[in-house]
Amino acid sequence: MEMQTNIQNQTNIQIQLKVTGYHYYYINRVVLLLREKLKNSFPQATLHQTFLPEKIEQFTVLRSPHVDKKARDQFSRNIQTRLLTLTIKSVDMPTTTRDLNKLFNSLNDVVVGVSIRIRTTLK
Repeated sequence: MEMQTNIQNQTNIQIQLKVTGYHYYYINRVVLLLREKLKNSFPQATLHQTFLPEKIEQFTVLRSPHVDKKARDQFSRNIQTRLLTLTIKSVDMPTTTRDLNKLFNSLNDVVVGVSIRIRTTLK
């Protein structure tokens, strides 16, 4: 009987992480670090990865604005984006959120050049 009430008290925490960066290597590094840390601290968690389209920004700059109109330089900036969906089945909500905050703060310190946006929902 206690086991049934325990199952009913479980809540699903769904967290979406939007990871953006200029190079795919750093994003892959964040995903691998996250998987390793989740495996150690939350064995019941599942992580799904979705590749979002690459955003390309192109710039054209005049080399010499006074004399030669045809002398131009072109630059491009490619922004890689991934959407990570993390689902955790949890009974104890406050300790789970506290542990997740510690996990995400440690990720921000390790990888430079990658931004992580976090959105959580309860189900």
